[in-house]
Amino acid sequence: MRPIDLQVIMPKTAEATKVQQVIKDSNEAHQSLLSAQFKEQLKSAREKVYERAKPEEIKVEGDKDNNKKEKGKNKQGNNKKKGAPKNSNHIDVRI
Repeated sequence: MRPIDLQVIMPKTAEATKVQQVIKDSNEAHQSLLSAQFKEQLKSAREKVYERAKPEEIKVEGDKDNNKKEKGKNKQGNNKKKGAPKNSNHIDVRI
C-alpha cells in the first residue's frame, strides 16, 4: 500500500467503525425487544384459562340401584351356559 492510500483509508475506518457499531447496537436492541415480547406472550399463555370443550353426549349411570342390577345380571349370566356373551360390544373390565 502506498502512503497516500493510507491517508485516505484511515479516516474512513473511523466512519466505518461507527456505522458497524450502530448496526450491531440496533440488532441487539431488536433481539432484546423480541425476547421481551416472547416472554410476555408466554406469561399471558400460562395465566390464561382455557375453556373446556363440551362433550356431545355424556351418559352418567352411577347410582346404587344400577350397580345392584348389574351385579344381579352378572350372577344370572354366570349360572347360564358359559360362553360368548350375547352382546359382542360389551367389555367387562375389573380393576
